[in-house]
Amino acid sequence: MSDEVLTVLAEWTVAEATEEIRRNAEDTQDLYVVFVIDSSKHLQGFVTIRRLLLSPAEATIGDIMRTDVRYVTTDVDQEEVARTMERYDLVSLAVVDDEQRLVGHVAIDDAMDVIREEAEEDYQRLSGITGDEEPTDSVFRITRGRLPWLFLGMIGAVFAGSVIGVYEENIRRASVLAAFIPVVMAMAGNAGIQSSAIIVQGLASGEVWSANMFRRLGKELLVAIVNGLALAMMMLVVVLLLFGWLATVWSSVVTPAPEPTRLAVTAGLSLFAVIVLAAGIGVATPLMLDRIGVDPALATGPFITTSNDIIGLIVFFMLATTLYLPFV
Repeated sequence: MSDEVLTVLAEWTVAEATEEIRRNAEDTQDLYVVFVIDSSKHLQGFVTIRRLLLSPAEATIGDIMRTDVRYVTTDVDQEEVARTMERYDLVSLAVVDDEQRLVGHVAIDDAMDVIREEAEEDYQRLSGITGDEEPTDSVFRITRGRLPWLFLGMIGAVFAGSVIGVYEENIRRASVLAAFIPVVMAMAGNAGIQSSAIIVQGLASGEVWSANMFRRLGKELLVAIVNGLALAMMMLVVVLLLFGWLATVWSSVVTPAPEPTRLAVTAGLSLFAVIVLAAGIGVATPLMLDRIGVDPALATGPFITTSNDIIGLIVFFMLATTLYLPFV
């Protein structure tokens, strides 16, 4: 906030206001609008510089000013100030105290700096970094910010490995299932991060609130269903070609898999289910974190990546146990 703000009284003429602006212009960096106050400095309205220059010199400020002035109080968070300016396309936002007296203003340049800083912090947090890391920080400080999230990721990887260990006998019976483990884990993580990134961005910009959770969840699930069906069909065709026809023609290069049609159906259904579940988790997690007062960008990335890996593996092996293994 800057306390260097140009003000005029409503009873002044345009000529008087113009002269006041001319006297103080050098001390004011951002000259977009002039705020109108009363004798007690209470905010009354504003006049744009363009409107002031185009108005007759004898007209009063009260006749040409706009009273639908947007303002914030001194205790409002800077991120909320930037959201307000972005939402209403403001170039200058008045700042008042508890008694509605004008104490300063926020220029568009300052708001853009806040938006950029917040975006950088959210991007870092989605990547598992504390959000306040700077290029000039020491190695120890950077390590301290990254290590906890890397540790949580390692714990999640251990759990994912435990899931694979539970189904070790299934892999021994049909080793071809191991080829789909990285596919399932990658697609689960990608689908979840895509959905969560949109929600986190919407929460940061004020376009999404936790109150409309079910509407956002439904939309993202619909997108996930369409994407899941498309990728499932592609996976079905690839598996049929790779482990069916290609394995028959080039058996020395590709080992034929038992029941390639069932394998293709299992892989396709698994991919579809994993993408839909991952998208649902990707939407619900940041919304729930925001509702309980936790920064969704801080925990969304590591949590979604880890949880979707584990859930994706469980879904894949459950479907493989039901649809494929009994027939090989």
